[in-house]
Amino acid sequence: MPELDDKIYYKEIKYKYVTTREVTYQTCIFPEQDIETEHVILRVNGQLTLKLSYAWNGANVVKDTRTNMRASAIHDALVQLIKLGLLDKKWKIEVDFEYYRAARQDKMLLLRAIIHMAGIQAAHWEDPSPGVELIAP
Repeated sequence: MPELDDKIYYKEIKYKYVTTREVTYQTCIFPEQDIETEHVILRVNGQLTLKLSYAWNGANVVKDTRTNMRASAIHDALVQLIKLGLLDKKWKIEVDFEYYRAARQDKMLLLRAIIHMAGIQAAHWEDPSPGVELIAP
């Protein structure tokens, strides 16, 4: 019989959005082998799938809009794979560029997309810890 535990184990999450259906996007990122987590799949051919209920926090510094919503989801998913150690850090520039590509595909103005890209490139998101499990007594 399992031992009783009166503690609560949890992670703080700061997500604003959740996918309501599975979505697939072709990236320019080609891992050596397929990567699959509970909510994200990245195939060796560059196909990224965000599964139903994938959660992300939207754009970090700028206002969330129609032209950066998909871009922020794609970027967050790829960054998460790097933070989890599943995707090599050598892909950082391409991961950031995927935000730019998706934003432009979604009709973001060129100058705005360039400014967003510069901000993303300047950000230091290489922290390897995807989140810390907390314990409440």
